[in-house]
Amino acid sequence: MNTVTHPSRPIVPSPPWPINLDDIPIMYEDEDEMGEAINHYWAIHLSFGCLTTFLKEQHPDLRVFANLNCHYTNGPVDSKSKSLPYFSADLMIVRPHVPCPDDLATYTIGQEGPAPLLVLEVLSDRTARERDLGEKLPLYSKLGINEYILVDPSGQFLPERTLLKRLQPGGTWKDFNDPDGGVTSELGFRVVKDEMGELSVVNAKTHKVYARPMEAQAEADARFRAENARRQAEEARLRAEEGRLQAEVAQRQAEDRATAEAEGRRQAEERIQALEEELRRLRENQK
Repeated sequence: MNTVTHPSRPIVPSPPWPINLDDIPIMYEDEDEMGEAINHYWAIHLSFGCLTTFLKEQHPDLRVFANLNCHYTNGPVDSKSKSLPYFSADLMIVRPHVPCPDDLATYTIGQEGPAPLLVLEVLSDRTARERDLGEKLPLYSKLGINEYILVDPSGQFLPERTLLKRLQPGGTWKDFNDPDGGVTSELGFRVVKDEMGELSVVNAKTHKVYARPMEAQAEADARFRAENARRQAEEARLRAEEGRLQAEVAQRQAEDRATAEAEGRRQAEERIQALEEELRRLRENQK
C-alpha cells in the first residue's frame, strides 16, 4: 500500500492503484455540462496561472491541471458515453510518474501518476451542494486526496469564501481557515481574497504574492518595453560612439597628412639648402 506523508500530521494511507473498490462512488461528472458564470471561470483562471508559477518555483515535479478528466477506477462503463468513471476538478495538483505533455487529454490514476495531492473546486449554483459539498467528499476521501480547497466567489455557500478540508486518518475531513479567512496548503501556498474580493495565491513562507495572468502579462509587456527602450538607447549610444571614433580617425588622418606635408617641406628645404651651399662652394672655388 502506498502512503502519503506530511510532516505536520499523521500518515494517511492511500489505496493501491488502479482503484477497484466495490464501495467507491461512481461519477461521470460532465455528462450534463452547462455553462458557468464569469466569476467561476475567472477564479479558476486566476488560480491556475498563479499556482503554475508557484509550482515551477517551489515544486517543479508537480503539475496543476484545470478541468482535466481524471479517471480513477476500471468500471463500470457509462452507458451513454462509454467512459470509465471520472471526475473533472476545477484544479488538481498531481505528481506525475513522468512529465506530462501540455496537451494531456485525461489523467488516469495509476497510469500518469497517483491520485492528486490537492483538488480545488470553485463553487457554483449548479455544482456546489450536490457535487462539490456532497458526492465528491466521499470520493476524494476514498482516493486519498489529502487536501480539498473550496472557493466560493459569491459567498453563498461559505461565509469565509474559502475553506480547506484536510483528510484525516480514517477517511474523515477536518476543516481549516486562516485568521484572515484564507487557507494554507501543506504544499506551501495560501489562497486568499484580496481587498478587491479576487483570489490571490501567496507563498506561505516568503509572503510573495504571485501575479495573476493579466498582471503577469502586463509585467512581461512592461519588461519588454523597458528592454526595447534600453536596447534602442544602447544602439543610439553605440552609433554616437561610432561617429565619435570615425571623427577622431578622420582628424588623426588629417593630422598625419599635415605632418607628412610638413616633413616633406622640411626635407625639400633641407635639399634646397644643401644645393645652395654646394653652389656657393663651387663659386668660391672658381674665384
